[in-house]
Amino acid sequence: MRAFSLAAIVISILLMQGTAWGWVIEAEPWGAQVSGVQESGLAWNYTVTNTSTDQKYTLWLLSVEVDEGVEILDATCPSGWTADHTSQPHSVTWMCNSVNLRSGKSLSGFRAILSAAPTRQTYAVMFDNSDTGATPVGYGTVSTVPEPATAAVLAGGLMSLVAVAARRRR
Repeated sequence: MRAFSLAAIVISILLMQGTAWGWVIEAEPWGAQVSGVQESGLAWNYTVTNTSTDQKYTLWLLSVEVDEGVEILDATCPSGWTADHTSQPHSVTWMCNSVNLRSGKSLSGFRAILSAAPTRQTYAVMFDNSDTGATPVGYGTVSTVPEPATAAVLAGGLMSLVAVAARRRR
């Protein structure tokens, strides 16, 4: 019974280690998901996916905010977008200045260099509706992927716990 309880705790910890789910509301015809990968050191690369169910909603703005005490030192973006990391100390905003991101499409290359490791990363996205002119805003938590070294340490720890549990059964 203790092994089961221990396994449940380990799984809970693994799920909390950088695997927050993106924001999706089924009732709205517009939506997005944003994922972030820590590349090296304090550099993050973000990918945004327009999950809108209505093709008329195109995504034109992405903003990522980190916790206070962490500053955005630099930001780069894909071609056709501009980055602003100087207006707000804890956030970076990328705006499209060419063709908006259509429904069902993803775009990566939104990169930010931070002053420290963030414990929280949230996002805001804005859409345009070509028929109505509406510009809805969506909010969510960035779905983060731990860097490979962190994942290896967690996997090693989990394997040790499994070995201990197997030994106790004998």
